[in-house]
Amino acid sequence: MDNNIPFNYADTGWKHWVFRINLTGGQQLYTHTKVHITITSNLAGSGANNVLQRGINLAKATVTATKAYNGVFGSASILISNRNDNDPVIRKPLIVAEGLDIGHITKPENPEGANTYKEFIERIEFSGSNGLRQLLFNGTSSEYDIIYVNWTNGTDYLQRNAYVLEAVIKWVNDRKQPLPGYVHC
Repeated sequence: MDNNIPFNYADTGWKHWVFRINLTGGQQLYTHTKVHITITSNLAGSGANNVLQRGINLAKATVTATKAYNGVFGSASILISNRNDNDPVIRKPLIVAEGLDIGHITKPENPEGANTYKEFIERIEFSGSNGLRQLLFNGTSSEYDIIYVNWTNGTDYLQRNAYVLEAVIKWVNDRKQPLPGYVHC
C-alpha cells in the first residue's frame, strides 16, 4: 500500500495488468486492466527524445468562432509547434483538429481533456510510419508547423466546432508567412 513499484518494458504497446488485493481476514480479490505504454526510456534508438523536442517552444492562443450555432459561439485553444525553433513563424501549417474529446466530462481536472497535443505527438512517434515521422521530426527542424486544435467543448455540436475550425484556418492564414526565398503570389 502506498509504495511505488518500478517496472520496465522492452517495448511499447498494450499491456495486461492483473492486480491482487489482500483484504484483512485473508480474503483476496483480483481485478485486471489494460494499459498502453507509449514511451519507455529503455528503447534504444526509439527517438523518444523527439517527442520532447517537438514540444519545447509551444505558442498558445484561443480562437473563437465568428459565427454562432444556435446562438452560441464555440472556441478552441490552439498549440503552435513551429517547424524550426530558430524561425518561430508559421510558414507551412499542418492543422490537426482533435476530433471528439469527452475529456471535459471524464477528466475535468485536465484543461486539454482526454486528447492532448503530447499524446498526438507520441502516437505519431510510435505509429510505425517512417514517412510521417520524418515530416514532423527531422532533427531540429521539420517540414510542417503543427497547429493543434483543442476544442473548448470536445462534445459540442459538430456545426459549432466546424465554425471554430473555420476561424482557426482564418487565424492561421492571417499569420502565415512565406518560406524564405519564396515569393508569395
